[in-house]
Amino acid sequence: MNVLLAAVAERTREVGLRKSVGARRTAILTQFLTESLTLSPDGTRLASASNDGTVKPWDPDTGACVLTLAHESQVHHLGWSPGGRRLGVVPLDGAIRMLAARPAAQP
Repeated sequence: MNVLLAAVAERTREVGLRKSVGARRTAILTQFLTESLTLSPDGTRLASASNDGTVKPWDPDTGACVLTLAHESQVHHLGWSPGGRRLGVVPLDGAIRMLAARPAAQP
């Protein structure tokens, strides 16, 4: 089974409840997407997490991926540190891990 399909299957009850109270398909899709996006405190980076275990900081001005960080399992939630240099990620096991979110400086 596709990993994304499995994630959606886990949320079937929630989707059904939202539909029963009148939520549109686009609203439900937006909810799934926004759970894995976060803007840095200074507004210079957008970070995304995906079901394949990758976390990617993006430059919102250019749309370019700045860095790809691999994680050993699906990442469900993420958030920036107050200084915007690190990302806190929460994978399936629920343990918070901190990852460097900026490329290493070149010597």
